[in-house]
Amino acid sequence: MRRPVATGWTFVFLLVVSTVSFAAATEVSETVTLKLPAGNPLAGRATFQELSCTSCHRVTGEKDFAEPVSANPGPTLGGYLGREGAQSVALSIFVPSHDIRGVLRPGREDELSPMGDFTKAMTVQQFLDLIAYLSSLE
Repeated sequence: MRRPVATGWTFVFLLVVSTVSFAAATEVSETVTLKLPAGNPLAGRATFQELSCTSCHRVTGEKDFAEPVSANPGPTLGGYLGREGAQSVALSIFVPSHDIRGVLRPGREDELSPMGDFTKAMTVQQFLDLIAYLSSLE
């Protein structure tokens, strides 16, 4: 059986497709939109405490939380999070430096957030609950 011979254009097409596929595979970031199920704000409040978020963050209206002990505390969390929407809250948890300009140190745009990486510290359900809690703040 004879194998088909690639013509010049077929070869160029395959090369371009291979190059594009390789470039896409090495892409650093990609936008993905997901519709997440609603979490439980009460469970999210518990997750907030379990993950020791209170060591760095104050929460407006939460009188039962211990005062932050971090030498480099994060911003006080409050009702503005609910206005920002769940997508922004989720992004702030997993990529805390995405919108840090002027928040921690006004006038310094070159700094990264000191917030740790929580991508392996919580389950998906805890993540959904945490988003629900932070989005419900008044």
